[in-house]
Amino acid sequence: MLSTEFLILLGAVVLLLAVFLFVILQKINELKKNSSTDQTLILWLQSMQQSLNQNNKNINETLTRTTANINRRLDSTIGVMAEASKEVARMNELGQSIKDLQLKMRMAYQLSTTERAEMTIRNLNKVFQYSYKKIGNRMKELLNV
Repeated sequence: MLSTEFLILLGAVVLLLAVFLFVILQKINELKKNSSTDQTLILWLQSMQQSLNQNNKNINETLTRTTANINRRLDSTIGVMAEASKEVARMNELGQSIKDLQLKMRMAYQLSTTERAEMTIRNLNKVFQYSYKKIGNRMKELLNV
C-alpha cells in the first residue's frame, strides 16, 4: 500500500504545514497585539489632537479678547490725546491773548505817559503864559509909575 517513503514524505509535509500554520497563527496574534497597541496609540493621538484643538481655541479667544481690549484702550487714548490737543490749542490762544493784552497795556501806558507829558507841557505853557502876563503887567505898572 503506501510506501514508507510516501508516509515519511506525507508526515514531513504535514509537519511543515503544522509549523507554517503555527507561525501564521503567531503572526496573527502579534498583529492583534500590535493592532490593540496601534488602537491605543490612535486613541492617544486623537486625545492629543482634541487637546491641541481646545488649546488653539482658547488661545484664539484670548487673543481676540486681548485685541479688543487693546483697541478699546487705543480708541480711548486717541480721544484723550484729541482733548489734550484741543486744550493745548486753547492754552496757546490764551497765551497769545495774554501777549496781546500785555502789548495793549504797554501801548496804553506809553500813550498814557505821552498824554501825561502833553498835559504837563500844556499846563506848563499855561503857567508860563500866566506868569508872562503877570510879569508883563507888573512891568507895565512899574514903567507907568
